[in-house]
Amino acid sequence: MVELGTLAGTFVEPRGTIVSVVGGAIGGRIGDGIRDGADGQMAAASPMTPGSIGYLGVRSDSVVLFHAKRGLFSPKATEQVVASAPRTEVSGASLDGVRLGSLLTVAFRDGSSWQFDIPKIHKKGAQEIVALLTGQPRV
Repeated sequence: MVELGTLAGTFVEPRGTIVSVVGGAIGGRIGDGIRDGADGQMAAASPMTPGSIGYLGVRSDSVVLFHAKRGLFSPKATEQVVASAPRTEVSGASLDGVRLGSLLTVAFRDGSSWQFDIPKIHKKGAQEIVALLTGQPRV
């Protein structure tokens, strides 16, 4: 799914969201410990606020994180920009799989990075983002 004039894109959630949801499902003291750890990850690695959803898109000249709204059946991207960076500042991108989803990392030349949880349903878009940002063949 490509929206808002992007070459590739996908819906993303703040880093730690998937772990936090699992922690909530477990409940009790163990679940609280999992959620607490996830909350720290969310604050440290993502330009998004906990509980929000976004649309990360790659344009010819930039990487843009748009605000998105949760819908009844699927999320919808808005035109509101949360963060953006020139593609010339991107030094790499990776997608690491976990059981319930994946971790998308976009690294920048200054040493900083954006990290997002990718629900399994949106993994293909994340793979396309990594392919564009790393020069690999698209999936």
